[in-house]
Order: sequence, then structure tokens, then C-alpha cells
Amino acid sequence: MTHSKPFHPRRLLLAAAVLLGAAAALPTYASPPPWAPAHGHRAKQVQQYRYVYYPAQRVYYAPASQTWFWMSGNNWRFGVNLPAQYRGYAASGGVPVVLRSSRPYVEHVYVEKNYGRPWREKHRKHKKDKHSHHHYRH
Repeated sequence: MTHSKPFHPRRLLLAAAVLLGAAAALPTYASPPPWAPAHGHRAKQVQQYRYVYYPAQRVYYAPASQTWFWMSGNNWRFGVNLPAQYRGYAASGGVPVVLRSSRPYVEHVYVEKNYGRPWREKHRKHKKDKHSHHHYRH
């Protein structure tokens, strides 16, 4: 003859509390927010940011964040609305670029070198025509 112990709700509650306590003590593996400094594995991953670059106006557009970046005097500005003086130019003619920075102006020298500055080419041709006996190095 086997004897079984009677069921007690207190034992069930005690077992549930122990399991919950153990689960709370386990480490969580959540990712830090995107603006936090990267460490470990995340630091080794190369983040890529896509932009549309308008070289003649030196304007960038980030479709993912719907943010515009433009030069104002000697400073870069950004916002969700492009200033009126640039809007007509940014309607077409953009060049897709992929950069490693969430701030495209940080890599602006690279972008100009690799994606061009149309007004520089126009200026160079004009100078060569005007002074064909000189050789210019740019």
C-alpha cells in the first residue's frame, strides 16, 4: 500500500516563488540602445548608413531617419525639413552613398573625393580653356 501526501496549495506557491526568484537572477541579454557607446561584439560590427548625396549643393538626405544635412556658412546643420533655398535642387540628381557614420558630414571629404564635386570639374575645364599653356594639378 502506497501513501501519497495530500496536495497543499502552499507548496505550489512556494515552488512558483522559488522558480521566479531563480529566473530573475539570470542575466538578461538585451541590446543597449543605438545611441549608447558600442562595446564587445557590437563594436566589431560595421554599421552602415545610407544617404542620398546632392553634390552641387553639398546636401545629404538619410531616408531611414528622414533627416536632411546641409552646409550653412561654415557649419553643418540638420533637420527633418530642408531649407527653402535647397528644396528645388534636391528634387533630383542625388547620388546614393553608404557611409559608416550617422553624421554624413564627418565623412564629407571622403564623399567629395569619391563621388565628386561637379562645380570643381566645371571650374577646371574653364581654367584649362582660358589658360591652355598652364597645367593645373588638383
